[in-house]
Amino acid sequence: MLTVSSVTEADRQDALALLFEHLPPAEKSDQAAMADALAEEGELSWEGLLTARDEHRLLGVCLTVIQADRSLGVWIPVIASSARRIPTLERAIAAALLQEVVSRQDRFDLPFAQCLLEETPSPAERWLINAGFEQMAELSFLHCDLTQPLPAVPHQSFESEVFQPGVNEARFAALVEQSYRNSLDCPKFTGLRTGAEALKSHRTTGEFRPEMWRLFRSAESDAGVLLCADHPDLDAWELAYMGVRPEARGRGLGRAMVVFAIEAAKNAGRKQLQLAVDSVNRYAKDIYETFGFTEHAHRTVYLRRRDASHQHVLDES
Repeated sequence: MLTVSSVTEADRQDALALLFEHLPPAEKSDQAAMADALAEEGELSWEGLLTARDEHRLLGVCLTVIQADRSLGVWIPVIASSARRIPTLERAIAAALLQEVVSRQDRFDLPFAQCLLEETPSPAERWLINAGFEQMAELSFLHCDLTQPLPAVPHQSFESEVFQPGVNEARFAALVEQSYRNSLDCPKFTGLRTGAEALKSHRTTGEFRPEMWRLFRSAESDAGVLLCADHPDLDAWELAYMGVRPEARGRGLGRAMVVFAIEAAKNAGRKQLQLAVDSVNRYAKDIYETFGFTEHAHRTVYLRRRDASHQHVLDES
C-alpha cells in the first residue's frame, strides 16, 4: 500500500538523494547541501518535499514550493529505479504524489500550481494532465554573451525611473498589468495574477536591487516596465520581465529597454544576460536575435488552476 506524506527527518537524506539522482555525485551533494541551507534560512519548507513509500522502501519524491505570489511551484515526481521497471507501479506512484500536490494546493488556497517540463513528449505529460494540469506555453531560454561585440543598433532614448518601494510601486504594478493586454508572450497567463502579485514573485528572482527595475516613460506617461535580477553565481543578469502598454507599442520602446538591460549588465561586469520568451512570440524573438541572443534550453509550462472563479480580471480602463 502506498503512503504519501511530507518527508520525515529519518527519510530526508534518502529523499534528497532520489530527488537529485540524475546529477553527477559532486553536484548531487552540492544540491542537497543547498536544500539544507535554504531550509535553515526559511526559504524552503520540508513540508513541501513529498514522499511516496510502501511498508519497506521509499518509492518516489516530489518537491513543491509555495512562491511569493502564492502560486505553487511543482517539480516532476522522481520515481525510484526499482519502481520504474514496472510501468503500472510507476504511474500509480506519480498519480499518488500529484494527487497530494493538488490537495496541498487546494488546502492552502493557492490560485495555481505550475510545473516546467524539460522534455516533451514524455510520460510526465500524461501524469500532469491526469492530475488536472494544462499546457500553457512553450518557453525558449535565451542568453546573450556580453563578452563579445554586440551588433550596432539605432539608439533611442526614453526617460526612465528607478523602482522605489512604497513610492512608485503601485505605478509599476499597474503598468505590469496593462502590459499583459493583447500580449503575444504567454497569453494564456493573462489574468492569473495581479501586477502587485507579479512584482512580489519577481522580487524573489535572483538578487533583487531596486535600481535594476525601471519604469520607462513616453509622451509624459508610463509606457514600459523592465525588471532585471542579478545572478552572481552565474555571472549573469536576468531580464526577468519586460512589458509595454498597448497604447505605447510600435515606437521602439521594447528595443530601447533591451539595449538598456544589455548596457546595464555589461557595466555591472556580468558576462551574460539571460531571459525566457514564449516560443511562438516571433516578434520578440526577432528583437532578441538582433542583439545576439541564442537559445540554450527549452521548457514546456503546465499549470493547474485551483478554481476558475478566482481568475483575476484585468482593469480595462
